[in-house]
Amino acid sequence: MTKEAFENKALICFLRLNSLKLKDLQDLIGFCHEDYAVKFLALKSLEIENCPELKGFIHKSMSNDISTDGVLFNKKVTFLNLQKIIVSRLRNVKRMWYNQLCSDFQNLEKLTIADCASLEEVFYLQGLDIEKPYMVCNQLRNVTLGRPSSVEAYLEH
Repeated sequence: MTKEAFENKALICFLRLNSLKLKDLQDLIGFCHEDYAVKFLALKSLEIENCPELKGFIHKSMSNDISTDGVLFNKKVTFLNLQKIIVSRLRNVKRMWYNQLCSDFQNLEKLTIADCASLEEVFYLQGLDIEKPYMVCNQLRNVTLGRPSSVEAYLEH
């Protein structure tokens, strides 16, 4: 892990971490505070299960003009080699990512989402020209969506 300056915020780099599992953490509200940006260079597998108070991977993140409350992955977290994401039993997450169109998830092959009570959107495409093609997670081969209690749109436009 290294720490360096990044746009007036501290950048935390995990150089060799291959797998991260956050499971049964009843009081966890975030992996990292908004004062930091986090970059995972080698992470291939991320599992977040039964963390009912989780508000976002980087918590309390607000830009001056756009709220990112309820977004699991905002623009302050980067996964360069992530291949698998499993998310289940998160009750505060409304959107999977903040307007990234999976741009930070180009190697993502498997996405599994289950039992997330507040989840409304998986892919947020609002504001894009529907006449233009967009590449969304070009390696994505397996998507599993299970027991979405209030999902309004998996692909919102």
